[in-house]
Amino acid sequence: MEGDTIQPGFPLLCACLPEGEPWKIAVTVVRSTRAENIIPEDEMAVAAQQSRKDNIPWWAYLLQGLVLILVGVLFLTNTAATALIFIQVLGIYWLIQGVIHIVMMFVDHTWWGLKLASGLLGILAGLAIINHPLYSPFLIGSVLIIFLGVQGLIGGILGIIQAFKGSGWGAAIIGALSVIFGLWLLANIGAATLALPWVMGLLGVVGGIATVVLAFRMK
Repeated sequence: MEGDTIQPGFPLLCACLPEGEPWKIAVTVVRSTRAENIIPEDEMAVAAQQSRKDNIPWWAYLLQGLVLILVGVLFLTNTAATALIFIQVLGIYWLIQGVIHIVMMFVDHTWWGLKLASGLLGILAGLAIINHPLYSPFLIGSVLIIFLGVQGLIGGILGIIQAFKGSGWGAAIIGALSVIFGLWLLANIGAATLALPWVMGLLGVVGGIATVVLAFRMK
């Protein structure tokens, strides 16, 4: 009885048990509850369990991790050429996506204005990158740095406001750091843009290693 699991017919089972042994029922309930609320050791275990539920094969994560590591190493060892190729691929992707959005506008007329705007923007951005391969990496990097800087400012200000509304000192500190980071990016757009490929390389290597570890934990 001590090792059994409580089933949905628990009230009927209680009626059949001999009197004077309520502690056995309590022990079984506690064990059953603990078994249903096991906390994974870390976030990696949670991700592995979720991936199994989604029926994603482990080798897909392994392949993704190896690609991330390869791209990260290329960014760190051959920065200029890798950044140039990466931006060109991005330009081709935006161009194709823009054409697809324009075609979909005629196939499905819902949200046609949004599809038209995104299609034209994708086509123009793709053509600009393809036609100006030498300036495109710095231009795209600068736009990304400006976006991250503005996002950091807005997120930091919102965090500080939430701190004054009762979120605590933690939110205020994080908000202040976010504001400082955003201001630094906006004040050093050139330097931040030049450092961006190395940052992407480090993130690629670290993220790739983590993905490979996740893949082997799923196997």
